[in-house]
Amino acid sequence: KKEAIVGRFTIECHPLVARVYLPRPVQEIHKTYPELEIKIKLSSSQEALESVRRGQAQFAIVAGPLSTTNLKRHKLATESVY
Repeated sequence: KKEAIVGRFTIECHPLVARVYLPRPVQEIHKTYPELEIKIKLSSSQEALESVRRGQAQFAIVAGPLSTTNLKRHKLATESVY
């Protein structure tokens, strides 16, 4: 049996990232964990990192070479935006 995950999870990212990349994964997470509230906050990449550092967001999706000191970092995609 799957363990219930409840609470609030905040993802902070640029508006374009939210519009293009988040709808499908957020829908899947909501189906799997309906008691988990997912909040999406829109901001610049630097602001998103600062929110994670301050504990205001649990996850940030950022673009560009930014300082991620004291944070775990994983590359999700490599794309050029024109």
